[in-house]
Amino acid sequence: MACCGSAKAKEELKAGWLKFTLIAVLFGGGGLASITYLAFVRSFSWFPLYWRVLRFFLLLPFAWLTSDKRRPIASLPVLLLFCLFLLLYSFIGLFLFSAAGLFSRTARHYRRAFWAALCRSMPAVFKELLSDSYIWRPELKCVISGKLFRLSPAFSGLVFKYFNLIVIVAMVGLIGLVARAFFKLAG
Repeated sequence: MACCGSAKAKEELKAGWLKFTLIAVLFGGGGLASITYLAFVRSFSWFPLYWRVLRFFLLLPFAWLTSDKRRPIASLPVLLLFCLFLLLYSFIGLFLFSAAGLFSRTARHYRRAFWAALCRSMPAVFKELLSDSYIWRPELKCVISGKLFRLSPAFSGLVFKYFNLIVIVAMVGLIGLVARAFFKLAG
């Protein structure tokens, strides 16, 4: 009986991660296409508004994945996967444009425009990830740095400034541990 429940739980976990990865891949590709469109057609003056709208649409599929009311909706894994796939697709696209640029002048032009788009958009995406407080309550950052202020004011300032980065790195480590446990269970 316990074996059947365990196998069912494994299958549900596999199906959930498959849907999760599929949505992240689709949104990563969609984000790359959108940024490329912005690079070739539009200006980047309204990029923060674009990022906020894109972030809202990123949360919708995650709400669908976690439709169980007992589990809270957390946006961080989706954002991390989106940025990971966005970088991956960006470098694949840059590689393809570079390879095609050996034979075509138009492809060289697209490669330069694509590189300019990446140079303009990636800092804005990572700045939003580092400075925005949509992942957790904003007062948490103040409370933690305030408690650290007694030990070292300089260290407290660094923790306050790079709080999102510290938490994102910790979450990536946690996601890595969960993925390792998942693959150990599956394989």
